[in-house]
Amino acid sequence: MKTLFPVLRLNREFRFEAAHLLPWHEGNCRHLHGHSYRLSLEIRGRLQDQPGNSACDMVMDLKQFKQLVEDTLIKPCDHAVLVPDTLTSQQLEAIRTLSERILLLPFQPTCERLVCWMAEQIDAALPEGIRVVKARLWETAQSSASWDWYDQQTL
Repeated sequence: MKTLFPVLRLNREFRFEAAHLLPWHEGNCRHLHGHSYRLSLEIRGRLQDQPGNSACDMVMDLKQFKQLVEDTLIKPCDHAVLVPDTLTSQQLEAIRTLSERILLLPFQPTCERLVCWMAEQIDAALPEGIRVVKARLWETAQSSASWDWYDQQTL
C-alpha cells in the first residue's frame, strides 16, 4: 500500500511599489497616488514523491514559486501606474506623460480587486495539483484586503 504524502501549505511574501488612481472614488483616492504594497500568497498541495526530483518532499520549490510570482505579478506591477482600461484616451495620455510603465487593468485597481486578480493570475500559472488558497494585499501598513479560495466555494 502506497502512503499518501501529506497536504501542506507554503507561504511567501512579496513587495512592490506602484501608483494608481480610482477615477470613480469620491475621496482623495481618485487622484494619482502611490503605495508600498506587500503581498502574501499561500499555496496548497501534496508533497511530491518523486525521488531524484529536486522538489522531492516539497509542495513546490520555493525558488520556482518566487520566480513564477515575480514574472507574473511583481515585474509588471513594480513601479508601474495601475489604471482601469476605462480611462479616456485623454486621461491615459496625461498619465503617459508621467510614466511609461502603465498597467491597464479590466477593473478599477482597488486593493480588493487587485488581490482577487493576483490570486487568479498565480493560481492559473501554478503546476497541476497546487493552488492558491489565500492571498492578502496590504496597501498600507494598516490596511489590507484578503482573498480566500474556500470563501469563494461557499458564496
